[in-house]
Amino acid sequence: MLPLRELQSRFCAALFDGHVEPMAPWIHTGHDTSSGPCTNALSAQERLGIYRNNLTEGFAKALELGFPVLQRLVGKECFGQLARAFQREYPSRCGDLNRIGADFPGFLHGRFETSEYAYLPDVAALEWACQQSLLAPEIPALEPSALRAIPADAYGELRFSLNPSCRRVRSVFPVLRIWMANQPGAATDEHIDLGAGADFLLAHRTPEGVEMTRLSAAEFELLEALEDGENLSQALDRCRALDSAFDLGRALRLLISRGALATAYLPAT
Repeated sequence: MLPLRELQSRFCAALFDGHVEPMAPWIHTGHDTSSGPCTNALSAQERLGIYRNNLTEGFAKALELGFPVLQRLVGKECFGQLARAFQREYPSRCGDLNRIGADFPGFLHGRFETSEYAYLPDVAALEWACQQSLLAPEIPALEPSALRAIPADAYGELRFSLNPSCRRVRSVFPVLRIWMANQPGAATDEHIDLGAGADFLLAHRTPEGVEMTRLSAAEFELLEALEDGENLSQALDRCRALDSAFDLGRALRLLISRGALATAYLPAT
């Protein structure tokens, strides 16, 4: 009898690579000839085929559910081919199929970054942000009143933790218009100019689902700086480098109203 690890390795190879022969002797096919010939038993190839079909179809279906706009853009057949190629390069290592799409935008970037379809990875990133926003744990958002307890002269040292139900998406393409134009019930004849400008987006969860808020480049930079752990003074410098007229108070009010910030704190001294 082979060690369990070797059996598992052969089984995985048979599923992903189609190498049935090393595993075939260890598969019970039901061929018991003691009472005569067996006519309805499945061969090792057929039995592994059932597992292989479940593996690939389940994986592809999970991707379809997570990236419906992308599937609509490329078509079902092309999406299926991408799903199979993606599974070969990034096989699931977790029982939770909700997580398999994490590397999908990067996979698409490697395939399409220099093509006329370079916008597809960013569409996938937006859809992944929506998934993550929906599945994130429920954490109370920062209340504006929490900032009143902070001494004014300490504001520069203030740091924020971000709400995990809010996600950032940056793209050189108008991905929000692409995403909205491919929602159920949207007009199907809208022409979208891919050169219309960049999008800086905040995906945030509401009781109705996930909503998108467009940010300015500087507002997006503020959110990114806070996520990097920088204090408010450092974050402001980054934003002013992009926009000398950047209004920090307005930007903070916007982020708080969208529930993007979870806590505000001063570092321990």
